[in-house]
Amino acid sequence: MQEVKVQEDAVTAVLRLVAEGFRPFVVGDPAAPDCLVYVRAAAGLRDMVKVHGPEAAEAVRMVGTGMTRRAEGATAEVVAAVLGWSICE
Repeated sequence: MQEVKVQEDAVTAVLRLVAEGFRPFVVGDPAAPDCLVYVRAAAGLRDMVKVHGPEAAEAVRMVGTGMTRRAEGATAEVVAAVLGWSICE
């Protein structure tokens, strides 16, 4: 039952990314992707979330060519962290 909850939370999280303006990209074969990448660019910064599965995601914030923030863990946790990052960095 816990596994179903983790999957549901991950789906809800990636839907929130799209609702917040992140563009989705499929990496690999669309029928069996290696991962999904969500990107949002604004005001000289880029937030990128790479989703490997419900329990594995990573994210970075790039300002110019430097990485200023990083998160990794379960997809729902990573998305919550990224959505908490200020757009005014």
